[in-house]
Amino acid sequence: MIIAGRREQLLAEITAEHEGMDFVVLDVGEPDSIRRCFATVTAKYPQLNVVINNAGIMLAEDLTDPGHLSVAEETVTTNLLGPIRLLAEFVPFLTAQPGDATIINVSSGLAGVCGSHRTVTQEGRMSPDEEGSKCRNIASSLRSTAKKR
Repeated sequence: MIIAGRREQLLAEITAEHEGMDFVVLDVGEPDSIRRCFATVTAKYPQLNVVINNAGIMLAEDLTDPGHLSVAEETVTTNLLGPIRLLAEFVPFLTAQPGDATIINVSSGLAGVCGSHRTVTQEGRMSPDEEGSKCRNIASSLRSTAKKR
């Protein structure tokens, strides 16, 4: 088992306590970190056939603060772009593996925001979204793309 995360010292402590476990430093919010992780893991473990992505953040965001966009951008980078970039690196490698290979993306309560079909009003409150959920369209598109492979 290979674990990944941003805090190298903590990863080292965990792997020292569990025989047979290895680690790689990874920040899914940083594309270069994802590329380094992929290169390291696939070189050292060419038989890799499962990737579990459990990275995510849920920062407090004040929609009335003009600076809140940086929090939103960090959240989107980590929770949406991170998994997409991770897939972009690992899917070609995993699909070339003999036998079955799997990618598991673990989500959080934040994912429920997409499924709630709501938008934020000028007053900062949540209201029903008349246009439907863009998240649902993205998920549908990803499923369709995966079925074509």
